Amino acid sequence: MNKIMIISPIEFGLLIDHVKWIKYLNSYYNLEHISISNKKNFCDKNIKFTYVKRKNKLIKNIYFILYVRHKIRTNNPKCVIIDYFPGCSLIKFLNSKTKFILDIRTMTISDNILKKHIRDFVLKMETKVFKEITVISEKIGKKLKLKKFTILPLGADKFVDDSNLIRENSKLKLLYIGVFHNRQIDKTILAIKRALDMEPNINMEYNIIGYSKNINENKYLRNIINENKLQSYIKIIGKVSSENLGPYLKNSNVGLAYIPKKKYFDLQSPTKVYEYVVNGLYCIATNTTANKEIITEKNGIIVEDSIEELAKAIIKVNKIIKDIDYVEVAESLSNYKWSNIVKNILVSVINKNMK
Repeated sequence: MNKIMIISPIEFGLLIDHVKWIKYLNSYYNLEHISISNKKNFCDKNIKFTYVKRKNKLIKNIYFILYVRHKIRTNNPKCVIIDYFPGCSLIKFLNSKTKFILDIRTMTISDNILKKHIRDFVLKMETKVFKEITVISEKIGKKLKLKKFTILPLGADKFVDDSNLIRENSKLKLLYIGVFHNRQIDKTILAIKRALDMEPNINMEYNIIGYSKNINENKYLRNIINENKLQSYIKIIGKVSSENLGPYLKNSNVGLAYIPKKKYFDLQSPTKVYEYVVNGLYCIATNTTANKEIITEKNGIIVEDSIEELAKAIIKVNKIIKDIDYVEVAESLSNYKWSNIVKNILVSVINKNMK
């Protein structure tokens, strides 16, 4: 099989896209994934993972680039997929005979406007070096003013079979999946409190799957739950690997895709929406551009970014919960299963690039 190398500055396992790519590409190619990490957190005897130790921030990227250059020259892969990071174009300059695919999962996420503009400008300049580019969405491709690109979208694994999509409708079972940092999860908790104040008889529960590297943020969310006496309604489950999400998706009926209305999140496709909808969960999502492209009348409802509006949406969904067709919800994004995305898009891009 042809050897394919995937390069990322993000430790393998933290970016769900790469986990799923590896899972479904493994039957097509001989794969190696190289990322930056101080410890080896993932093992699979059928796949080669290389972890480059973290260095001082000032030299981290330079060291990583030189290490990747050495690996490419030693292993001679047929194609190298680079998960964009500042300076990655140097890898192509240093390995001019190798075939590359530049993949862009996101533009700069920062509240610092100057920092965002500078990094996005560098990103635009570096894209000019690559002939083959994949992007997570059409909007990002156009924002970068790319003349040619392939959309390689987010997706989800289907954990819940259609035969199990007959869900309990007597209770609203809300689920949040995702990181806590910069996501204002406290607003979702306070929205539950507000909904109960407006409709005290709502029969519901809210499970939160995720974590923050900031211990104080985790404590802050638990304190809000306790202070508002919501312990019987809300439970913070913590970190759950993508492979173990099945039971939670199966036992919920509504997913919360609460994404703050920030400019840097607006075009960012949310993994959680695909995870919810592909598995038949009706979705309550904030009105970002990316969410509005995915959510339809069949699979969810769009709301403003505020505690009051989210509370009203929760009450509204509770009233229609018995009428939701969960099979129809799942079918609305059936093309976005990871297996389909890899087989129909990524494999095609790789094979074309290797010619």
